[in-house]
Amino acid sequence: MDTTAPFEPYLIKQDAAGIVFVYSIIDADSFAILGELVKIFLKSAERRENPLPLCFLVGTKLDKLSEDTPRAVSLEACKELATSMNASHVELSSCTGTNIGVLKAVFSAALSQVFFF
Repeated sequence: MDTTAPFEPYLIKQDAAGIVFVYSIIDADSFAILGELVKIFLKSAERRENPLPLCFLVGTKLDKLSEDTPRAVSLEACKELATSMNASHVELSSCTGTNIGVLKAVFSAALSQVFFF
């Protein structure tokens, strides 16, 4: 989900198998905005009485962590948000590939439960 664009929860397909929510672990604003979007999404799903699709919370920029660039989003806050939407959570680096395999495994396991591969 692009947190720079306006969010309209009705644009999410009602029969979506899953939704990936992405934030930067070095940008507290991206996580704060995402948290607000998740609240809107959850309220929208509740109003329509639709079951939630599989949700994934993905933190990016893992490779950027250093003394000069500290973590701006705590793991505790991430776990709390993931729990609130019954989501799997992983942090990764698309630049170095760190934890990409973990994300693929989480996606595969979750989707196999939905589609019975």
